[in-house]
Amino acid sequence: MQLQDEDAKRYRKVKFAEWTAGLAESLGETGISLNAKIVAFKLKPSLATYHQICDLTKDKWKKTKDILIKYLLQLDSFNTAEAKVNIFLEEGLFDKEIAIANISLISLSPDKISHLFRHSFMMF
Repeated sequence: MQLQDEDAKRYRKVKFAEWTAGLAESLGETGISLNAKIVAFKLKPSLATYHQICDLTKDKWKKTKDILIKYLLQLDSFNTAEAKVNIFLEEGLFDKEIAIANISLISLSPDKISHLFRHSFMMF
């Protein structure tokens, strides 16, 4: 029961961060929108949110990207495996995505596993 309560709280926080980001963006408050997107990403990493943060940072993307990648590397959760693999695949960090996939193959879709291994073998 406690785990379900924690998941529900996290879900509400993610939704609130996404709502805040949307409102801030509609008001032209890019900085607030960016901060809210980063909060949402840290609560529930996804490739879509990663792309949205990229769009908002523009000239500061490299530094922001490094921070997000370091954050992802610290996570050790079954729930974040697919987001990590997707982002690491996109960034060409094959060694990291393979390590994640080895730990959590069961959480990835067959298409994602196939895609991962096709890219891995292209390196050799």
